[in-house]
Amino acid sequence: METFTHALRLNDLGDAPRGSAPAIDSFDPRDRKVLRAAVEEGYSTDDPPDWLRKLVSGTGFFAADGRHYELDHTLPTTRITAEEVSEEAVDGDVASNAAYREAVDYEGRVMTGLLRIAERDGIEFVYVWPSLREFLDAHEAVRYRGRVLEVSVSREDPGAPYTVEATPASLSDLADGPVWDASDADPELRRVVRRAGETTGLYPLDDPPEGLLERLDAHDHVYLDGTFYTTYVEKRGPLPVRVEASFTDPDGDPARIEIALHNESDGTVGVSSGAPPPFGVLRFGPEGSDGPWYLLWTDAYEESTHVHTEGREVTSVNSIAVGTEVDPDDSVSRTFEVEGSDPSNGTYVVESDVGVSLPGDDGGTFPYRIVFEAS
Repeated sequence: METFTHALRLNDLGDAPRGSAPAIDSFDPRDRKVLRAAVEEGYSTDDPPDWLRKLVSGTGFFAADGRHYELDHTLPTTRITAEEVSEEAVDGDVASNAAYREAVDYEGRVMTGLLRIAERDGIEFVYVWPSLREFLDAHEAVRYRGRVLEVSVSREDPGAPYTVEATPASLSDLADGPVWDASDADPELRRVVRRAGETTGLYPLDDPPEGLLERLDAHDHVYLDGTFYTTYVEKRGPLPVRVEASFTDPDGDPARIEIALHNESDGTVGVSSGAPPPFGVLRFGPEGSDGPWYLLWTDAYEESTHVHTEGREVTSVNSIAVGTEVDPDDSVSRTFEVEGSDPSNGTYVVESDVGVSLPGDDGGTFPYRIVFEAS
């Protein structure tokens, strides 16, 4: 059994948390020419074609020659607003919700929230794709979520010449918040950030390098090797719980393993996990490998309304956290059957975690790792 004093969750956010910042070489030659001109002296045209509007609309940031840039422009824009009205007040055609959904389907992305934003704040476009343009020209209102919304369209045109310029962007610009650039950090800090970022979910560790937690706490994102990550610290030291595992029938067919969580504090602690409590659905797999992973079976899966099974297989689990209270010096446990298609001899691991809440809003995530041999 292994437990850890700290846990990080550095989710991979790609090359820009606010969308993307693709490399200039990834654009087609025509678009690349515009972006190069925008960086060097600015791009100008008296008659912006649709392809240019589409490029500018879809490119907030891009990378070139080791730097990031943000696009600025003076292209005409289209503003859409919406207001609830009675259907009798509409002189023109009222579109169905189905027609609206078809119009806002843009390159596989269905923007059903467009009218909600238009009603609340208004929404502005540099590029209006053909299906939406035709829809706006043909209809004055839309039946939307049980209401009728009258749609208004206005256009703002600053006049020619229309320009596109690129200005240098900082990492904080790309993330819209403070960013720790770990590129020049100590090797040990970079090693931990890299490993945590490559880990799906929680990354447990003991004795974090000096300065790591302080830097993560001070920034919304960390940047390393061209990728942004979140900076969540989910465990900051020992928690007053202990997880133990023991085989109650190691030679059985199947073998059985009991996992228990013990409250070592003087007060009640709350333990949260996925369904079913207190540990959720658990699997085991070969140590140091990507799989295959086998199910630790318990009849509690079939009994839970949040776990869906077929035979002795879990097909899906509702995304829900369930809680259990554990009194001082008490334990909660569950026994699992070690199934799988006759896993071969070797070392196997169970890697999971539970949330632990303490009085006074303290607590954190408690990761644990069970290691056992199959022979």
